[in-house]
Amino acid sequence: LDSLPARGSPDAPVTVVEFADYDCPDCQLFANQIAPAILRDFVDTGKARLLFHDNPLKRHAGSVPAAEAARCAGDQGAYWPMHDALYANLGEWRASDAPGALFASYAEQLGLDRAAFEQCTSARTHQAAVQAAFEAAVRAGVTSTPMFVIDGKPYNYNQLRGGIEVALAGR
Repeated sequence: LDSLPARGSPDAPVTVVEFADYDCPDCQLFANQIAPAILRDFVDTGKARLLFHDNPLKRHAGSVPAAEAARCAGDQGAYWPMHDALYANLGEWRASDAPGALFASYAEQLGLDRAAFEQCTSARTHQAAVQAAFEAAVRAGVTSTPMFVIDGKPYNYNQLRGGIEVALAGR
C-alpha cells in the first residue's frame, strides 16, 4: 500500500483503497461527482486517507495507457492533477484515435515537461507496474470498478461514505 498514490495524511485513522480504471464511466462519475465531497469531509479533515490502486480492466482499451500516463505525470510530481484531468476528459480521449497525444497535451497544460512525459509514455516506463497492479487486484478478488476497501471490507461508491463513518466509529 505504501507504493500507491495517496491523498491525505498517513496518520489518518481510516485508510480507503480505491480500485479503479481510468476508462470506466462509473469511476469517472465517482472522481468527478462524489470524490470531491469525500475529499472535503474525510481526507482534508485528516479522518481518512485515500489510496488509488490501478485496476485496468481488459474490456477498456484506454485503461492501461491512461494509467501509464498518470504514473508518468507522477514522475514529475503531478500524479493527482493528471488523474483528475484524465477523468475530466474521459469522453474526449476515449473517442480519440490518438489518446496519447491528448495525454501529452494534458501534461503540457499541467506545466509538465512534455518531452519527458512523451518519452515516459512511449517507452511504456510504467507498463510492468500497471500490469502488477492489475494482477494484485485480481488476486484480491476485485471484479468491478470502482471498488473501495476499508479494513478488508468492499464498498461501492454509494456505500463509501457510510463505510468510512462505520470505520471511524470503530476507532
